[in-house]
Amino acid sequence: MPYLHQRPEKPTIHSKGYLGYAFGPLGLDLEVHHIDVEKGHDTFQVSKKITRIYYVISGSGYFTIDGRRYDVVPGMVVEVPPRVEYSYSGRMQLVAFSTPRWFRGNDATTRWNPDVIDEPYTPSHDKLLHRIGRMRIFGKSPARAFLRVNESLWKALPRGVTSLGPARAYGTWLHKTARAQRTREQALATFFLRNRPQLELMRRLVDRKAKGERLNVAVLACSGGAEAYSVAWTLKSARPDLDFTLHAIDIAPEAVELGRKGMYSSRPSEVTRTAVLERMTAAEIE
Repeated sequence: MPYLHQRPEKPTIHSKGYLGYAFGPLGLDLEVHHIDVEKGHDTFQVSKKITRIYYVISGSGYFTIDGRRYDVVPGMVVEVPPRVEYSYSGRMQLVAFSTPRWFRGNDATTRWNPDVIDEPYTPSHDKLLHRIGRMRIFGKSPARAFLRVNESLWKALPRGVTSLGPARAYGTWLHKTARAQRTREQALATFFLRNRPQLELMRRLVDRKAKGERLNVAVLACSGGAEAYSVAWTLKSARPDLDFTLHAIDIAPEAVELGRKGMYSSRPSEVTRTAVLERMTAAEIE
């Protein structure tokens, strides 16, 4: 049995307002998380059986518990018992203790936290779709069969039919149903020289630039940086005379950090889970 537990390098919980890092697994019926709060917990929720205790390490913010706001500073401990609605907001680092450890079905989401997500919350429809999605008949999912049939029918219909108002409304409902069938997560997979036709088009476009002209390029959703470096290599190889600036951004901090380091291996990365060099020739790797 291990006596020491290190915080993992990669977040185990991704949210729009925070990142969570789980320690363990622990021998006790207990979970411990280190939480980096950028904005706050994205939802208000109520726990059925789990008591959560938060220790504020640094930063500042507040917890909203049972409709009342409590400002917190480093050194404070916040205890949230079961069957009480709560959320938290701010910019801070927390250590969270959950006892017993989390289990599926414990948390009931009540509404969005407006400090993180400023849009209407409609839980009843989403919960119904999730219940339908979990149904099984002889081990098969009727919801997925229904979606496959609708996908085939939708593709067969002429554009004049699918563009009608009632058809668009039905398509929107189908889209929500499909989204409820699987967990939504970030896909950080990437490769060097992944989209060669795109890179060739960019190379032809920069050939039109005047000598020494300034060029700004933005790479959105750059993942671990392989695509950004592919663009930079292609353009600088074609036109080394250009005053070239590239900006690369991604929503995942660990992906941005990988790209910032610029160090890659032939083995799959823990961040991208892909071998980023596998689509290159030996000469290109060199």
